[in-house]
Amino acid sequence: MVIEINQPEGWKPIGNIGLHEIDWINRHTELGIFIGEKQHWNQGYGRDAIRLVLRYGFQSLNLNRIYLRVFETNPRGIHSYENAGFKLEGRLREDIFLNGKYRDTLIMSVLRSEWQDVEV
Repeated sequence: MVIEINQPEGWKPIGNIGLHEIDWINRHTELGIFIGEKQHWNQGYGRDAIRLVLRYGFQSLNLNRIYLRVFETNPRGIHSYENAGFKLEGRLREDIFLNGKYRDTLIMSVLRSEWQDVEV
């Protein structure tokens, strides 16, 4: 799904968000999100998009768990996910080689039972 913002000249795409590899038997999926240009970071667009996708995943798709992966070097993303209700589940130690160092990948998730629908 495309994340767009309404500007005077019309709708402008600024990123994308989606649910990937839905496991219908175990009712879980992975969330992925990307906001491209830094000028659109910290504006609440990602937060609102995540809330809408969580609502869709839990209410329309009847999922039980939505998870994501985030690099430990992304504190802004981690904070945003925590604000959306995600909790740290685990850590893949030295999972990626980034800027000359091995870094951890964090696994975060939110369960249907702990999710609270928030109006966007």
